[in-house]
Amino acid sequence: MTPPETFIAALGSCMGVYVLNYCKNVQINTNDMILSVRWEKASNPARISNIEVEICLPKMLSEERRQAIIKVAEHCLVHNTIHIPPKLQVSVVSSEEEPPA
Repeated sequence: MTPPETFIAALGSCMGVYVLNYCKNVQINTNDMILSVRWEKASNPARISNIEVEICLPKMLSEERRQAIIKVAEHCLVHNTIHIPPKLQVSVVSSEEEPPA
């Protein structure tokens, strides 16, 4: 898998875990649950420009439950990190140098 594919897989699996836990807590059947993630790449700069997540459950749910599941999925750690980006610092060091403490 490429790094972007790994990133997308991490997002999908993180959302899936959150949704699965929620469904178990409110007794929604998750047998045969499918979570699909589609994405598009853009350039200038190269990046992932669009991500779509679809959660398919075996039984039709009320609009209230559907919205709750979306909200739960949107609060997973990876999703939150995308929306509130972490501080990212890049440096170059020599293997001959001692790493910073």
